[in-house]
Amino acid sequence: MKYGELLKIIRKKGKESEKQAFKWLIRRKFKIIYWHKGKANNKPYDIICVKANKHYALDVKSGKTAKISLVSLIELLTKGINDFRLETDCSDLKRIDKVGYLFVIDKKCLLFDFPKKRYDAYLAWDKIKKK
Repeated sequence: MKYGELLKIIRKKGKESEKQAFKWLIRRKFKIIYWHKGKANNKPYDIICVKANKHYALDVKSGKTAKISLVSLIELLTKGINDFRLETDCSDLKRIDKVGYLFVIDKKCLLFDFPKKRYDAYLAWDKIKKK
């Protein structure tokens, strides 16, 4: 199999997994604010959604060998709300409460999230300790 054909298969499976993640979130009463619909982008997240007044920025990962990047997780945690607003054209977005990954493995979804405020508090505490 040629490299180009392999890339097409990988992209197709990635798009299918993102659709499955989207449907999974909808079934669980999440309101989708932003989704790039499988288009290529350089953002560390694929979906921004809301449930129970908590705003999530999620990166969808799929396959049995899905890999997460600490660099992209740190980028999600350190992004300011204005960055999210500009990138998504969601001017009414007020905050991001949680960031994380939505893994799609064998057609099953697993949500892993981390409270953004906890990370912000950790950074503030670390800064105070250094003074």
